Amino acid sequence: PAGLIQKDEGDFFVSCYDTNKIIQISENGNTLGEIVKTDAGKFFTGPNDFAKNSNGEIFFSASGIFDEKQKPSGKIYRIKKNNTVKDISPNEPLSYPNGIAFSTDEKKIFVNEHLKNRIVTMNLLSSGMLSEPKQFIDLKNFSPKTKSLKTGPDGLKLGPISKNLYVCHYGGSQILIFTQEGNFIKKIPMPMPFVTNLTFIENSEDEMFVTAESNANSENFQYSGKVFRINLN
Repeated sequence: PAGLIQKDEGDFFVSCYDTNKIIQISENGNTLGEIVKTDAGKFFTGPNDFAKNSNGEIFFSASGIFDEKQKPSGKIYRIKKNNTVKDISPNEPLSYPNGIAFSTDEKKIFVNEHLKNRIVTMNLLSSGMLSEPKQFIDLKNFSPKTKSLKTGPDGLKLGPISKNLYVCHYGGSQILIFTQEGNFIKKIPMPMPFVTNLTFIENSEDEMFVTAESNANSENFQYSGKVFRINLN
């Protein structure tokens, strides 16, 4: 599993990255169903992170193949209320999209493009599709001096009070905070290098909960991930 989000009805969607599925589960953990195709009958590759707008519509990123040498293949999808999935991607495929968040006015979305180490924005068009991506923030200036494919943005959330962007910088051992206009606010160093995602308690920005990992290539899945509770005051 890569992402988790709760629907307005209380059930959860879980993105199963390796098996290319979205699983729906109840609040007590029962499996209610799975989604494997779009409404056009096409499969998606590498479902990753979620975002929900004020209408309860859920969008998710499908990262595609993690390979800098291959053409980008990442896409963005919308899950309709009847659990059908629509591909709303721009014509230009995204380079391993991951974290996703709506702007405050919900007229555009922010998306982390991991393999380009940047954040892009796309407008939500009246047709329901997304405009072509525009670079919003280049994170190379905030990256460690040692270059690696594993250095790039992962999870992305808006602060529930400030509405600032909180960016998990995977491989960078930090969380970066920006305004929605792209101005840098500060960074929060983390004690583990591979920072994956974060969340807040609803309607509070006093604390943040962050997931991170010390080893990105553990054999036999012997990882040492942790959850951190950060007092932002």
